[in-house]
Amino acid sequence: MRYLAPGILGLACLLGVVGEGASVQAQEVAELFRSTTSARSPIDAMSAAEIVQTAYAKLLPAEHIMQIETTRTGGAAEPSISRFLVFQRSIDGEERTLIENLEPRAIAGSRTLQVEAQDGQTRTFAFVRTAGSDPFPTTFRLADPFTGTWFDQPDGNRVTGSMTSLRPGFKPRFQILSRRPAEFEGERVHRIVVRSRADRGFDRTELAIAERDFAILEFRHFARQNDRDPSLIARVDRRDIQPLGAHLLPTRIVYDAPSSNQQITVSIRHQLLPAEAPDTLFDPDTFHRPRTEFLIAD
Repeated sequence: MRYLAPGILGLACLLGVVGEGASVQAQEVAELFRSTTSARSPIDAMSAAEIVQTAYAKLLPAEHIMQIETTRTGGAAEPSISRFLVFQRSIDGEERTLIENLEPRAIAGSRTLQVEAQDGQTRTFAFVRTAGSDPFPTTFRLADPFTGTWFDQPDGNRVTGSMTSLRPGFKPRFQILSRRPAEFEGERVHRIVVRSRADRGFDRTELAIAERDFAILEFRHFARQNDRDPSLIARVDRRDIQPLGAHLLPTRIVYDAPSSNQQITVSIRHQLLPAEAPDTLFDPDTFHRPRTEFLIAD
């Protein structure tokens, strides 16, 4: 404010000296001063919840397919590669996500379907091709669609207060814990900490949301409430964001787990879900039957 005050004082003196004969010019000067000192980014006028909701609405289309390859390195384990498909569709007000495993070969052809209602309650079903059985319900819940990781929720799908739904139009299901402006990789961002009302396997997540276009450039997941350091950090380079209509799709995400010294590099190919994709692919009774290769673009 010590830099702003002399400007205000100087403007007041100018307006007093020019007198009534130059009132038009004085008004123009005053308007110019207001426009140059009060300019704000549109994101500044938005609530934190609105920013998060907008960012996730831009993250993925409603009808969507992802071809994903993950490479895990570091730690005591040998490097490993996984490949899988993620299909997403909204049916009857529910968000449905189907994951079909392609690699490693031991689980190729196995599928998992998660059906999530607007209140955050979920139902999950699994089909293990090698077992030759029908689909069965499971207590696992999808933790991250980009890595295909799940966490067990044996006490049921309790809803307590991650992030908003990945699907636009769904009601916010998160609690805002904090918000602050910051810089990330040379960009102005808003760092917003959210806690899911439905269990997501983490206590809270800090998002770095770009001010200029709402792209999510970093996720910092904290496992427990008292943790000061994140247990998992996911970063998206600006060069690895693919525009598709109104959406900003990450094509590469790098995950770091500081405590285990492990890293997961995720490569993603995106496409819209074709209209001919059958709803049976997202039905708990039939999701294991439809073929999917005809839906994948070359």
